[in-house]
Amino acid sequence: MKVIKEILFEKFIETDLIHFKGNKLKYTRKSGWVEVTIGILEVNKKLHSFNPSLTVSEGEVLSVEEKISRRTGINITPPPKEIAKQKAISKARELAQKLATKIGIRAMRA
Repeated sequence: MKVIKEILFEKFIETDLIHFKGNKLKYTRKSGWVEVTIGILEVNKKLHSFNPSLTVSEGEVLSVEEKISRRTGINITPPPKEIAKQKAISKARELAQKLATKIGIRAMRA
């Protein structure tokens, strides 16, 4: 197993433009990067990752509400294959699960 010694968190990574215009999904490739959210679940002390969810903005840029509010924004799970290939989705799930395990994420206990 490869040991992760450093993690780099970037302030800003330019992502592809994905938004709805009317009822049509508009996708403009710029950098090849898209922003996704991946949920992690602990079952029997083992972490499992869900399929990534692509958050789509109603305008050109995601608003704070679209990113974090439960009642706004549009999410597509899994991302359309035209935007994210299955290989990339599988790799993202694998790496999210490895990272969560390495940094010690655990389920909240009531």
